[in-house]
Amino acid sequence: MTIIIGVLAGLLFDLYRVIAQLFNLKKWGLMIGDILYWLILTPVVFIILLWGNGGEVRFYVVIGLAIGAILYLQLLSQPITPLIKGFFNIVKQSINLAVKLFKLIWKALCLPFKVVFVVVTAPVGFVFKLLKKLGVGINKPVNRLIGKLRLWIKPKQE
Repeated sequence: MTIIIGVLAGLLFDLYRVIAQLFNLKKWGLMIGDILYWLILTPVVFIILLWGNGGEVRFYVVIGLAIGAILYLQLLSQPITPLIKGFFNIVKQSINLAVKLFKLIWKALCLPFKVVFVVVTAPVGFVFKLLKKLGVGINKPVNRLIGKLRLWIKPKQE
């Protein structure tokens, strides 16, 4: 059982290594990551040991953990690390696709409002320009209102 726990510790280490590469962690990030790795690994190992042998920590337990970790890192790390990287790439691509899809749906939902805004403001603008040429003084208050509406309705440019 301790060898299996050691293999699990090696797998968690590979997971941590891939995450560190993915986020391009620098010195402080790696130090925090190391601390988090051990804060996660220690209770996991303790719970499994508690379940497996009543929580007894003897010398053979430490040797078994070390043998399992060494076996994993020597035999399994090289083929499993690309699988972990592939998994994270799929997750990253899925998130990017979901964001693009959300943006597309948002633009499609906003399109009718934009069309209505243009259809309404174009003739109104024409009428106000005509009224301005005729000298009617309604232009300033209505222009302020339209300006505020445009700021409220106009989406951010990308």
